[in-house]
Amino acid sequence: KEKQIIFLNKIFNKKPNCFVIPKKNVFIIRYYSRGIYNLLKEHLEWNGVKTYSVRLRNIDDTSKDFKIGFLRGLFDTDGSFYKPKHRISYGTVSKKLSLQTLNLIKSLGLFPKYYILNPPNRSRFYSIVLHGEQTRKFIKLINPRNIDKLARQSFNGRI
Repeated sequence: KEKQIIFLNKIFNKKPNCFVIPKKNVFIIRYYSRGIYNLLKEHLEWNGVKTYSVRLRNIDDTSKDFKIGFLRGLFDTDGSFYKPKHRISYGTVSKKLSLQTLNLIKSLGLFPKYYILNPPNRSRFYSIVLHGEQTRKFIKLINPRNIDKLARQSFNGRI
């Protein structure tokens, strides 16, 4: 927790509000900043409900480093890793973001699977999955910062 706060303080030059939810084993770092909001709006866009429509603005004009950093952030926050099957996955309800993520991964020379799930009484869900050797290549290339968290989501172990 302390490392993340120090890191973010260096980037944003601003202290966050921090909250702990012990029952859910959650630590929240919250910023109230027009500058951070403007940074997000510079690279992301959405219409209406952000959850369903968020996407990158200029995916074609992004560098390899940006792609790697963006994918690292997505998988660190919303990804999961299942060690027994050597499977890493990311899912979202935003169709546009899912397709952009799929294309970003493909542009880095990987071959993910793409699934559309329609659970009853829930929003359509788009899932991107890498298996076996593709997972190893992804981890080596993207270098997720939170791989232990990804692993704990699927099983109580380490890579």
